[in-house]
Parts: sequence; structure tokens; C-alpha cells
Amino acid sequence: MRFICKLNIDKIVENFGIGMLADPSQMYRSVDMLLESDPCGDMTGTAAEAMASGCPVILTEGEEHANMKCRNSPGDIADAVVQLWNRMKDKPELEKKKAREIAVKYYNIENTIKGMLKLYQEFFNVG
Repeated sequence: MRFICKLNIDKIVENFGIGMLADPSQMYRSVDMLLESDPCGDMTGTAAEAMASGCPVILTEGEEHANMKCRNSPGDIADAVVQLWNRMKDKPELEKKKAREIAVKYYNIENTIKGMLKLYQEFFNVG
């Protein structure tokens, strides 16, 4: 969070750790982007939920898909925020659409279940 203060953007950065709204999608639609910085690189349901709501997401490390990925260091995170912000200035709807498409393709529970069933069927030669 130090780089946020150094950039003097602490007034425009929301911390979603406390005080979630009853309808998270409303919150995600009210912000420009979500940064999920996890030291282990694990993505939570928060990022998938944000993307499903059309909120562009930056993830640090890990193998998951997102609008932007970077290493988990203050400089890299700051660069990723600026790069995504610049892309959003040009075509905000494109990044929102991309976020929704990523959520549907990679984090949709129905697709996950279908994929698991397919693996099960292949493994056990069923169906």
C-alpha cells in the first residue's frame, strides 16, 4: 500500500477487505478495476466475481487468467495499474467485456463441472 500513498492516489483507492455490500456486483461496477495481490498467487472468488460483474482485474503471480497480470512487487503492481488504466481510458467497454469473457470461460462453475465430468468420463471410460 505504500506505493499507493507515494502516488498520492490513496483517496481514490478502495479497500474491499471490510464492509462488503449486500450485492457485490454493485460494488464491482462502481470501481474502475480490482487488484488482487496474493503472496502465494492464489486467486480468490473475489476476483472471479469481479470479472463476472465486468470489473477488470489485475492478479499478481499465479496461473489464473485476468485482464492483467504482474509480479507481486510494488513497482510491478504500479506499472500494471497504470497500463490497465491507460487501456481502459482508450476503450473501457472492451476491458469490461474481456473481464466478463474471462470469467465465463475460466471461472464459470458450470464449465468447471462440465470439465470435471469430462475428465471423470475419460478416466473411467464412462459415457
